Amino acid sequence: MLAAALALAGVGMAHAAPAGEVGARASGQARGQGAIGVIEGCVEAGSNELRIPAAGARCQSGERALRLLLLRQRRRSRARHRMKGAPGSTGAPGLAGAVGVRGATGPRGARGLPGATGPTGAAGPTGAVGQLGLPGATGATGATGREGPAGALAGFAAAEKEGEEVALEGASEASPATVASLSLPAGRFIVQAKVETVMYDTATGATGAAICRLVDRSLADGAVLGQDESITAGAMVVPFYGVYVFNNTIPLMLALEAGSQASTLSLECWTGHEEGSGGTFRANAQKATIAAIQVSSIN
Repeated sequence: MLAAALALAGVGMAHAAPAGEVGARASGQARGQGAIGVIEGCVEAGSNELRIPAAGARCQSGERALRLLLLRQRRRSRARHRMKGAPGSTGAPGLAGAVGVRGATGPRGARGLPGATGPTGAAGPTGAVGQLGLPGATGATGATGREGPAGALAGFAAAEKEGEEVALEGASEASPATVASLSLPAGRFIVQAKVETVMYDTATGATGAAICRLVDRSLADGAVLGQDESITAGAMVVPFYGVYVFNNTIPLMLALEAGSQASTLSLECWTGHEEGSGGTFRANAQKATIAAIQVSSIN
């Protein structure tokens, strides 16, 4: 324990010997290392414990006297005796350091080059209708158009008087009843005609037919220059003031190429009757009209 304490103080213990030997060795050690003092103590036989007696006291029976020469220990350079060891293993990565303080804003950079043109955006909504603009200047007169086809040259017409009726019972195809007529000069004509036929019987269920034709005959020799014919038929079942009626309007049309001949247009009608119930049959034609339009050509 004493040796360890002296070592920590930087003091070396050169030699421990019985008291009679210390004086002879002290001079040599002192010259080599420099003596700084002597410790006198007593050591019990069989023990390593050093007992320091009081000043002037002697060792007890069974103890032997011991003097320790204290020498100043020279310090040697640690660098001379330091040996380089083998490299140690790499340590584990350290923890991430704290985020540093935000630095000051740097100077403004130089202006970059213009970027590429982006794609065309979607069409916007239709704008509101603008105000009406001022009238524009009158344009130049256009070129004269080509001459159109000739129009109608003249018109002719004939009609039954209002309320007039022509009886048809007893008339036949060989001997029809003339309802209306119209004289035409030589030329080309578009002709239209219409007539209303009325058939009635005192008994319901009778059937009848009315036939009408529009015919153009030459004034010179009575030759037929053109004709159109139509028929209407039905059952007399509609009650009307004590009789049963069937009526219909018959339309007719002609395109005439009379050339140089004057002619007469005639609207002629007759009936075909089949009595079905023993009643009395009557028929007539009314509201007949004929219209002829003279034209320069018929295509």
